[in-house]
Amino acid sequence: MMLRFGRLDVQLDGQRATLAGRLDDSATLGQLIGHLPAGDIAIDTAAVWFVNSIGMREWTRLVRALRQRGDQVVLERVADVLMTQMNLVSELAGAVKIASFHAQYLCSACGGEHN
Repeated sequence: MMLRFGRLDVQLDGQRATLAGRLDDSATLGQLIGHLPAGDIAIDTAAVWFVNSIGMREWTRLVRALRQRGDQVVLERVADVLMTQMNLVSELAGAVKIASFHAQYLCSACGGEHN
C-alpha cells in the first residue's frame, strides 16, 4: 500500500514501512499509526533527503506512539540527514533499534563526499 503525507511517500508492506521524500511540516506521521499493524515495525528511511524541526517533531511522535502501543521499532538504512537529527533528540536515545545507517564519507585523497 502506498500512502502520501505531504511531500513524504510511505510504502507499506506488512510490518515494514519505507519512507521517501521530505520529513517536514507536511508529513503528519500521526496518521501513519492507524495503517501500521501491531508488533515489531521495520522502517527504512534511506530515501529521506530532507528533515526539519517540524519533521523531527512528527518523527518523535511516531516513534513515541509505536512504543506506547508496545511495538519495537527497528530502523534500517537510516538516512544521514535523519541520523544527524535523531542524535540531537534525547528522547530517541535507546527508543529504537538501528540495524543500519548511511553516513557521510570524505575521501582524503580527492576531497569528495559520498554517502
